[in-house]
Amino acid sequence: MQTALYLIPYPRFFSQHNNVGGHVAHAYGITAELAASGVEVHIVMDEDIDLMHGRNRTVHLAPLADNSAFKRILWGKSLVQKVAGLVRETGAEVCYMRYSVGFQNWLPALKRSLGTVPLVVEVNSFGSQRRGWMAPLEGRFLAAADLIVAISKPVADKMESLWGPRIANKTIIVNNGVDPGRFPDWDQAAARPFGTVVRAGYTGLMETWYGLDDVARGFLQAKADFTGEAALELHFVGDGPHLKTMRERYADQPSIVFHGARPFSEMPEIISGLDILINSDSPRKAYTSPIKIYEYMSSGRPILSASTAQSRMQLEDGRFGWYYELDQPESVAKALQHLLETPQDRIEEKTRAARKFVEENHTWKQRLAYILSNIPKGLP
Repeated sequence: MQTALYLIPYPRFFSQHNNVGGHVAHAYGITAELAASGVEVHIVMDEDIDLMHGRNRTVHLAPLADNSAFKRILWGKSLVQKVAGLVRETGAEVCYMRYSVGFQNWLPALKRSLGTVPLVVEVNSFGSQRRGWMAPLEGRFLAAADLIVAISKPVADKMESLWGPRIANKTIIVNNGVDPGRFPDWDQAAARPFGTVVRAGYTGLMETWYGLDDVARGFLQAKADFTGEAALELHFVGDGPHLKTMRERYADQPSIVFHGARPFSEMPEIISGLDILINSDSPRKAYTSPIKIYEYMSSGRPILSASTAQSRMQLEDGRFGWYYELDQPESVAKALQHLLETPQDRIEEKTRAARKFVEENHTWKQRLAYILSNIPKGLP
């Protein structure tokens, strides 16, 4: 393959939360890996960001001045027209698109504009998961894709339960990935024991339904019960709708620190600099495939994650990390205390095994190769 289109049909995709979130890492990871393999990648979106520029990557803007719901729907038409023109100009051999509920009704038109160029649609979530009345139309629109990439088994299973073989037969499951090379200091991080100050931390998007208050309450309980000599701190690095509330709610707790958004380029150093890495979750978001887990596994530091089917799969039932139970702050507290009391050699054994596992199984190069190998050949 020599040329590909990468389409983000979601206005304000990057800027909505100050460029914070797994969606940013995913878009960068896929496009950067395509470019690294020698493919000319033409990226189509509504706003510019330096992160998406680079060798073999060209950004094409389809600006949207008014981000109202009505204007977003109309914007879909201009996006389709933009893609149609780029297909003719670039000779693109595939169009890879991140699914957006707001763009779903334009999928058939997008496919028609592509002609014989395969349409790959990556689905992280979809409207019918929470709004069942959308299922008949959404399934019809998704059927326009030539290949559907579900980022987790729960997402694929839900699509199959709603739409049966017409969607399932063109769906593959591709859990998220990471570029381990972004964490060059992992070896030193893995060898670093807990010091006189132990800094637990969460990095990423801060939504109201991400279970972040369970983490904060559990941390405070662990801090109150901890009998060791180290001082405990909890750091939140990221942005989102719940940040303001969290800052206000824990303003009287100096051991809980909120850093806000940090540049994408700084995150590997920030993650590796923490002592314990926390992946929160909730029943509402348990279908996801958190990129942060793979980033954490690349860093060399120990991981404490909410226990879900996905995190159990990603961390291989505790082979690469520790767990706490969903919706249970007291479980967070117990798990933190247990991890603090775990011998350094046991921690290092898990963290080094985690790094080796992602290098062998979850790089963006491996994820992308699998996707490309499944694109249907000989489309009419």
